[in-house]
Amino acid sequence: MARYTGRKRHIDNPISAVIVSKGVFVSKIICFFPKKFLSEVVNSMSKGQKLGADDWEAYVKEYVNIFIGRTISKINNELGVASRFIIPVIMHGEYHESGYKVYDLSLDIPITTKYGILRIHAGYDEPSRALAATAAGQV
Repeated sequence: MARYTGRKRHIDNPISAVIVSKGVFVSKIICFFPKKFLSEVVNSMSKGQKLGADDWEAYVKEYVNIFIGRTISKINNELGVASRFIIPVIMHGEYHESGYKVYDLSLDIPITTKYGILRIHAGYDEPSRALAATAAGQV
């Protein structure tokens, strides 16, 4: 995956989520969330219930599933095929990868929230190449 090359914006106390999709749409999506942002999301989802660390992380994974799942579903619908993604991996701090898979394309999206910058980095392979492989029975 290409390294983030845009103007890097600092995220206070980041939580990283890594999601990999397989099938026709092959991608790795890395989200960097301000912890305050996720705390508000989890608080809303759990209706203010006091949670332990494991439950808090389970809510974060569910939020990321919804957040990224809708995007993957829209891509699947546009391509007319199905791709799946793995359960998100959540980590405290900023995710750094030592071995990068090189994807055909990548994009970086900074989103400004009242809790700070939320950053999304996605590396993905050209869907038309994957569709051709699928048609040839190689996937």
